[in-house]
Amino acid sequence: MSALSLKQLKILGMEATAAFDLVEKHDALELPAEVMNCSKSARRDFWRQREAATITGFCSFKELNQSHYRPLLAHFQTLSGNTSGAFATALRDARDAAATTPTGAGLVRDLWHWASKAGLGRAYVATICRAKFHASGLDDLTMPELRQLHATIANRARKKLAIAAPPSSSPL
Repeated sequence: MSALSLKQLKILGMEATAAFDLVEKHDALELPAEVMNCSKSARRDFWRQREAATITGFCSFKELNQSHYRPLLAHFQTLSGNTSGAFATALRDARDAAATTPTGAGLVRDLWHWASKAGLGRAYVATICRAKFHASGLDDLTMPELRQLHATIANRARKKLAIAAPPSSSPL
């Protein structure tokens, strides 16, 4: 895979800064004591590197390749409150998945439809994947797990939106 372009690095940097500012504003930073006494830019750099490592396994943006860009971008967009940007990123990922996994394409599209409609972000879906299926993402799920995840997201979205469930809960 090729390295990220300068434009992609700049976008990631801006989204990371916006996310950090929001997290710091709400006193939600959980940093080691020695880092909390540092300058704001040092705290932001440490936080950004830790978040990047959590999502991609790499601390430095310079180590990232194209496969890391969208997941990290969506993560920072979600943390910064830019849900429309995060959903656009997730929908691009869903379209890519649909092109390579035709049997699950309808489930993935419908899953992201329900998630975006109810304001459930990419991080929310990823958390369910990790907690329920011990998977890092949608690509690691089997078809039965994908069906179960779809049902979970659709049901939670319906509940949040106060929409009654259809008589048949399986779209496919």
